[in-house]
Amino acid sequence: MIGPSYVHGESDFAVSLMNASSKYFADETPTSSTILKINEGSAVVNGHFIQSLVPITIDLVSANEEARVNGDAELTGHLSVGLRVMYSTEATMSGSILTESKDTQYADLYEGVQIVILPTTAFKTPSEVPDAQEQVTAHLLLATFDYFNGIVTNIRQNYPRKCAVMDASRISNVDAMLTDDYLRKSGLNYKKLYVFAGKGKNPDTGKDTWCDATDTMMVWDKTPTPMTDSEFVNNAANQGLAIKSGTSSDAVKNLMNRYPEALFDTLSTDEVAMVVPHKEIDYPIHTSSGEAQLYPLKVYKLPVADFVANTPGTVDRAYTEHVKSITQKINDLYHLTSGKQRCYVDVLNDRADLPALNQKWNVGDYILVGEDNTIDISNTEYTQPPSSMYVVIPGIVSAVKYIGSTKNLTTASDEVAVGGGQVPPMGVLIQSLTQSDPPNITDASVYNAYFHFDENEYRGAYGVDYFAIDTPVIDESTGVQKIDKESGLSLFDRYYYVVDTSGKKSYTDPPIWLTDEIPLAQTDRIGGFLNVPDTATDAGYVIRDDEGHLRILDYSLLRSGTLAYQLGEDFETSSGLSISEIQAQLDEYVNYRVAFPDATQMHRIQNDGIPNEINVIIHLSAATDEEIASKSTTLTIRAIDSRFNTHVNLQILGSADSNVTINIEDCERIRIDTISGTPHVNLYRSCLYYDYTILDRLAQDTIEDMRLWYVMRKSTDPRLTVDYMTVREYDTPTISSGTDFYDTSTPNDNHFLYGLQSLTFSSDGTIVGCSMLVRNDSTSNVQEGKFIIGNSYVIPQGGALMYPQKLLRKQLKVTGQFISAYHIASPDKWVVQNTSFTALSQKYEVSTDGTAKTISGTITFLVDAFYVDNAQVLSGTGTDASDSIDGWEPSKFHIFSGGALS
Repeated sequence: MIGPSYVHGESDFAVSLMNASSKYFADETPTSSTILKINEGSAVVNGHFIQSLVPITIDLVSANEEARVNGDAELTGHLSVGLRVMYSTEATMSGSILTESKDTQYADLYEGVQIVILPTTAFKTPSEVPDAQEQVTAHLLLATFDYFNGIVTNIRQNYPRKCAVMDASRISNVDAMLTDDYLRKSGLNYKKLYVFAGKGKNPDTGKDTWCDATDTMMVWDKTPTPMTDSEFVNNAANQGLAIKSGTSSDAVKNLMNRYPEALFDTLSTDEVAMVVPHKEIDYPIHTSSGEAQLYPLKVYKLPVADFVANTPGTVDRAYTEHVKSITQKINDLYHLTSGKQRCYVDVLNDRADLPALNQKWNVGDYILVGEDNTIDISNTEYTQPPSSMYVVIPGIVSAVKYIGSTKNLTTASDEVAVGGGQVPPMGVLIQSLTQSDPPNITDASVYNAYFHFDENEYRGAYGVDYFAIDTPVIDESTGVQKIDKESGLSLFDRYYYVVDTSGKKSYTDPPIWLTDEIPLAQTDRIGGFLNVPDTATDAGYVIRDDEGHLRILDYSLLRSGTLAYQLGEDFETSSGLSISEIQAQLDEYVNYRVAFPDATQMHRIQNDGIPNEINVIIHLSAATDEEIASKSTTLTIRAIDSRFNTHVNLQILGSADSNVTINIEDCERIRIDTISGTPHVNLYRSCLYYDYTILDRLAQDTIEDMRLWYVMRKSTDPRLTVDYMTVREYDTPTISSGTDFYDTSTPNDNHFLYGLQSLTFSSDGTIVGCSMLVRNDSTSNVQEGKFIIGNSYVIPQGGALMYPQKLLRKQLKVTGQFISAYHIASPDKWVVQNTSFTALSQKYEVSTDGTAKTISGTITFLVDAFYVDNAQVLSGTGTDASDSIDGWEPSKFHIFSGGALS
C-alpha cells in the first residue's frame, strides 16, 4: 500500500551544505562542498510519522569511493535526495518501525526510513508512477542539487511541494453562523485594495461582497484636514478661487456646486489649475465646540511655460503677450527693404531732422543714414556712431472688413485666390484665430471684437494685410470633423478680414543698425588691434595662421635667442593671500608660459638630484565671505606648455573649501601632485599625467577634452606606458594571488586567474575599454564534460596598474575563448580544456548614505573538458609527460580586449 508523504514546515528535513554556503571561490569563506546536511524535523512518510532529533550528514566523496570499491555507478551530475520507507527482516536498522499486526504474513518484517540519493531521472515517487509501484525509488523528495567536479551547487529545496495543508472540513456550518451584516475575508489577495460593493451580491452566496479597487485608488491628498465653513472659504481664496459674496455657508455651497467633480479652472492669479473636491463623509463631523467641518477643495496648479527658459507648461497672459509682440515684430520685419530708398542722410544729429514721412510712400520704403548720432554710444566702447536705416512700417490697425472665405482647406498652403478675387489677400497674415462655430461676417462691431484691437497694437497695411478665423468642417451625420480622403488631414473653413482702418505710417523706432565696430583688444579681453606697418615686427606683430587663429610674434626675442614667457624655475605663492592676489601672481609668472628650466633650475636638477620638473606650489585658504559675495572664488591656471625637456608639477596646498573653484585650462604635460582641502577642480583641454588618485579626485567635478601622458619619475614608480588614451602595464600582470582568482580546498583543482593589463579612457575621463590577462590553471582532477562557474567580479586593482573607480561610469565587457592542456601519465593522455568566459563590470555608484560604493559585476566561465589520446606534436613540445604544449600551458596567460556597453 502507498500512504501519504509530507513534512509540516519549510525547515523540516531542509537540505544544505555542511557548515557553510555553496560558494567556492577563494575570496569567500572556505566550504565543505561535498558534505550534505539534512536538518532535523518531523514528517509523515508513506503514512508513518517519523521524527529526527539531530541533523543527518552524507559525505558524497566517501559515498562515491565506496561505490567505486563495490563497482557501482558514482553519484554525479543532477541528483535528487529524499526519504523512503523500506522493509527489512532485521531489527538492527536505525529507526526501525515494527509492523502494525503480528498476525499477517508481514509479522517478521520491520519498516525503516532510508536516505535516498539518486540521479534525478531515476528518482521516482508514488505520485510520479501511480500505476507502477514497483518503479518507486523514494516516497518524499526533499531537494535536488548538482554535483560536478567535486562540488555541490544549486541546492533547490522541494518547498512548498514537500509540505501538505490539511482541509479543516471537520469545522462545519461556519457560513451559517454569519449573517448578511458581515463579510468574509477568505479569498482576498493581501496585495490588493478592496472596497465594499454595497448591495452587490456574490452570485455563489448571495451575500454582499468586496470589489477589487486596486486600479482606482490614487493618493490625491495625503494629509486631509477637516475645516469649518470659514476656514474652508479662506483656504479656497488663498489658493486663487473666486469666492461668492455673502455668508461662509453660502460661499461653501457655491464652491461645492461649481466643483461637483475635478475640473480645470483659471485662478484669480491667471494660473491654470485643476480643482479637486474631497469626497465628504456621509455622517457629519464637528469640532470640539460642535461646529460642522468639511474637507477642503484641493487645488493643483499646473506649471507655467517659460518662454526664456524653454520650459513646458500652460500659457499665461505674459507668455501670450510676448508671443504677440514677437509676431508683430516679425510682421514689421517682413516689410523691411521691400520698398525703395527714399533719401540718404549723411549725418543725423536729431531724429526730428529726418525727412517728413509721406503717407503715400509704400510700406518697406526706407531712409539710409551714414552717421547716426542719435544712437547713444556713451555707455559702450565704440569710437564712432554706426550707420542706420529707418524703414516705413504700417500704422496701427483699429478695424477690419470681411471680404470672403475659403472652404474645405487642409493647410494654409491650400489657399488660392478665387476667380482672381481678393481671397486670400496678398499681404501679411497678422493674426489667426480658431473657434468651433462659424464667425460673424455681417456685423462689423461683432467681428471686430474678435481681435481685441483696444488691447493689441497690430500693425497692418490698409486693404492688403489681413486677419483670419478658422472653423472645423463638421460631418452632420457623425458630429465630428471631416477628414480629407487623400491627405488624411482635418478639413476647416477660413474666413478673411482685411485691414479697413489703420493709423498713420511711421519709421521704425529704434532704427536698424547697418554697421558695428569691434572694440580694441585690452589686457583682459579679446578685441581688435590698431594698424601697424608690416615692418614693425620687433614690438609684437599679429598674424592670422592657417587655422584662422590670430597669433602674436616678436622677432626681436627670436633673433636674440631669448625665450619669451619662460617658466624657468619653481614658483610658490605665500600663505594667506586672497584668491584675486594669487590669480594676479599666476597671470604674471605662470600662465601663458613655456616651461623650460633656466640655468638655476638645471643646476639643481644636475647637482641636487631633484626630478627634472618645475614645481608650481599654490597655498589656498577657504573663501572669505567677501570673496563669496563678490563671486571672486575662481582661480584659473591656463596655457602652460611643458613639452620641452621638463614638465610642470602642480601642488595645491592649504585649506580651500567647496566655495573655491580651480580651473586648469589648455595646459600641455602637466602633473597634479596634491589637492588639499575641498575645492572644485575642473580640467579643460589639457594633457594630464596619469595618476589614478588624481583622476579619482577630478571625477567629482568636470573633465573635458583631456589627454594623458606618463613617464617614470623615479625607479619605484609603476612601470606603465601611455599610448594616447590607453594606459598599459608592461611589467607584471596586476593579479592579487589571494583575492582575484578562483580557488577551492575541495578535491577538484579548478583555478581561473585573471588580471588587468590596460585601460582606455575617453576625453571626459570615462573608462571605455580594457584588456585582461586570463588563464585556466587547472592541472589535476578535472572532470570530463562541460560545466559553468560564475561569481561576482571587480576589475582588479594592484601591482602597477591602478585605476580611478569613480570613472567607471559605464559597464565594461570582455569576452574570450582559449585552450589549455596538460599531460597525465596514467592513463597516457592529454587533458584539454576549451574555456570561454565573459567578464562584465558594473558602473561606479554611491549608496544612499553617501559612503559605500557598488561596482561589483559578474564573471562566468564555460569549460568543456575532454581527453585526447593521439597528440602528434613537434619534438620538445609535448611528446611525453615531461613536455608541454607551449601555447596551451595552463600557467600561460591569454590576452583579451573589451569595451564599454552603456
